[in-house]
Amino acid sequence: MLYLLAQVWHPPVKSNSIFALPLRIITIFLFWKARNFQQFALSFLASLLIISPIVHGWYFTWIIPFAVGTKNWGVRLVSLSAFVYFVLPYRQALGDRSWHLTDTETWLLWLPFISGYGWSLWRSQTNPDLL
Repeated sequence: MLYLLAQVWHPPVKSNSIFALPLRIITIFLFWKARNFQQFALSFLASLLIISPIVHGWYFTWIIPFAVGTKNWGVRLVSLSAFVYFVLPYRQALGDRSWHLTDTETWLLWLPFISGYGWSLWRSQTNPDLL
């Protein structure tokens, strides 16, 4: 989310505190909406990943234990797309000290997670036993 927001508005790049209010609202909503701890944890961690201004590839491993029971497609797909992060140490070894993904790499990382997670949420609405 920071990536998209930073394309049109630069203050989020300078301060992380701007993301505290949306995360607080999401957390309150999840306390009210979640049916069990697994659903709460999965949704909270997914929201945290999407809202967080800095995400490292290994952060995606936090969500895996909570996604196993639901067979969430977003988590399944990000387990493959997170390998995009390996391009960063490779570039550093070549002398490029930048720790930023290109636009294409950013989309390759996030699109499978977001679309798969959305697909799983949509399927859980049609069949509540899936979540």
